[in-house]
Amino acid sequence: MKPIPIRWFYDDRFVDFLQAFLWEVPLSLGLSATIAHGGGQFSLSAKTFLTGSLLADDIATRLNHPELATWVMDWPNCDDRSFRATRARTAAFRRILDEYWAGAYHPKAAGVPTVRDAFLDRGFEPATNPPAGLMDPLSGPVGDRAAVFQTNFAFGRAVRLRAQNVDPGYWQSAHPDEEGYRPDQIMRYGEGNLNRLQIKGEWHVKSGEALDAEDVPEADTPLDFPLLTTEASWEDRAQMSRTSARDFAEALLLDVHAAMWNQKHPHVQVVASLHQDRLLGDAEDTLRRLGKGRLLARLHAEAREANLVASRGRLKSDWIEPETLFWAVWNVLPAGEKAEIAREAIAGFVERVEQAASVDPRGDRGDPMEVHRHRIDPLLWGALEKQKDQVAARSVVAREWEAWRARREDYLARRPAYSYGNAVPPWEK
Repeated sequence: MKPIPIRWFYDDRFVDFLQAFLWEVPLSLGLSATIAHGGGQFSLSAKTFLTGSLLADDIATRLNHPELATWVMDWPNCDDRSFRATRARTAAFRRILDEYWAGAYHPKAAGVPTVRDAFLDRGFEPATNPPAGLMDPLSGPVGDRAAVFQTNFAFGRAVRLRAQNVDPGYWQSAHPDEEGYRPDQIMRYGEGNLNRLQIKGEWHVKSGEALDAEDVPEADTPLDFPLLTTEASWEDRAQMSRTSARDFAEALLLDVHAAMWNQKHPHVQVVASLHQDRLLGDAEDTLRRLGKGRLLARLHAEAREANLVASRGRLKSDWIEPETLFWAVWNVLPAGEKAEIAREAIAGFVERVEQAASVDPRGDRGDPMEVHRHRIDPLLWGALEKQKDQVAARSVVAREWEAWRARREDYLARRPAYSYGNAVPPWEK
């Protein structure tokens, strides 16, 4: 359903409507939300994210908080792959952010992008030697509305082609005849997706029909806000299934408020190293460090066979899916390292929730974590339970742990089941 005004999600009447029609009806037919079989993705208007430096800052924030796509709002899976899932993927996003802040996508450096460029998906490469003064560290691109838009649009299209496309999910399955797995669609399988950052006259990413065909501009028209199609959006795919309309609305508003916070605190710097990297880009090194060379060799052998099957015999590679490595590492990590990761992930999520709550137009709503605490994967609490002495008294994590234990069953009841079929959770394999 789109577009929907954001303000509707603040209205209990609309949320009640969603509950009655989009949750209660399926539930009454015997259906249920699960983690493994379907997502809860939503898209936010590109018109908002192409102002200031908001799109770049949201991407940088997600790089700093891989827990959003793994331990908190989602679970590690190739459909919603973390931006920080591999070293190459992380480096691609960091490189493109550095180019952005250097002014390499500003029209005064890269040239003014036109409708023709958007149609041909060209002209969005970074300038090699952008002049100084094109970017303000506090407000983003310098210039009028059109210059700001053109910088951010070019950056967004470059992200799609040069960052989303690095180690994406389902990379083996690309086939021109498969709608979801066409080469131009594979790049969308990540925690964020800009495939719908389009202007009037471009082909719809699924149906292949021209968008807003009755209002297609001249080919040489410089790009600007009015040329965006109604569906132009920044899709948040790191959203596992929701158990109620209220749960979904609060998850969506958390992203909205986090973006509002970033607008007040621009130019987010990417953190170079995290404990969670042991499960992500450093996963193979972690296995070697722990003396699990034989396990790693077996995973490479299994990956070669799986890649051949998924690609119809076309890809000959022993590249291991990041999510496979994630769980392989987690299952052999010492208890102390698991606790370090748990503390970092929980504290990172609490930081996001509290920052978002500080700009929530609904005002002070008491404990901001109350509507989000159940999103934290119970495996993290289990890791802390085994290393109680590593949780400092009166810390943020200690406070959250106490709140979780006080109402554990209530929070667990808010979480969807992994699967009602025979699917085995990857952390149990």
